[in-house]
Amino acid sequence: EKIWKGYLKVFDSIVPNAVRQVSEFDYWESSPKFGRGNPRYELEGDAHDWWVWHDGYPFEHFQEHVPRFMSEFGFQSFPSTEVAKFINQNETLNFDSEAFKNHQKHNRGFQLIHDYMERDFPVPSNPEDYIYMSQLLQAYGVCKGIEAQRRAKPKTMGSLYWQLNDCWPAVSWSSIDFFGNWKALHYQAKKAFDNVLITFDVNNDQLELYLVNDTMTSISGSLETKIMDFNGEDLFFDKHEIVLEPNSSEIKQRLHLEHLPKDRSNLVVVSRFN
Repeated sequence: EKIWKGYLKVFDSIVPNAVRQVSEFDYWESSPKFGRGNPRYELEGDAHDWWVWHDGYPFEHFQEHVPRFMSEFGFQSFPSTEVAKFINQNETLNFDSEAFKNHQKHNRGFQLIHDYMERDFPVPSNPEDYIYMSQLLQAYGVCKGIEAQRRAKPKTMGSLYWQLNDCWPAVSWSSIDFFGNWKALHYQAKKAFDNVLITFDVNNDQLELYLVNDTMTSISGSLETKIMDFNGEDLFFDKHEIVLEPNSSEIKQRLHLEHLPKDRSNLVVVSRFN
């Protein structure tokens, strides 16, 4: 109780009063605004979402629960083979060594990565491939969240993933490993945070194509969309002129999925805006 009273005094009284004396900036007393499990986290303030990862929720959770400002969410992956070998202090990729296990600081981390990989991706038996697949998995999941949060503009006006880099060689939530190597997430996050973003959402039997424009100017251009199979055969093609409003997120095209083959596992949607 004494610690809590001291905490409240510092963050609800001393700090905001000091900020008020030296700055016109608004003061925010905590991050997140509401604690884990409070249903108001989607409606007010900033939010941390760890239902994905800690609770094992599927990545689609990020699309279904979008707060006003996502200030923390993430997923782990392995570092590069270079860092993994450095951890073991030899040229082996032994994930069962005591040294390697000591560089994973989540007690269910290895199992969570494996469980998610089994759910959404093939699980390689080769250690080099497993490292690579873990990074693809991380990029897929985190960027699914980034894109959902950007689509939700203007309700949602911020997206920060945990975390950028590492302070030591580890299996972690970072997008850049201890040696400065970019993981797959860092490459994909760079694209997911482009000023102008094409992003998709499935709503019942419709594929909704969003254009997000984070610039302060309107942009005119040509939107080209096609659906093709893995053999390169086009099943759908459309091209038309559109205008992106400044600082906006809008649905610019809807594709009716019932017109496509029932087995869509070998289909890909390709969109360009020029």
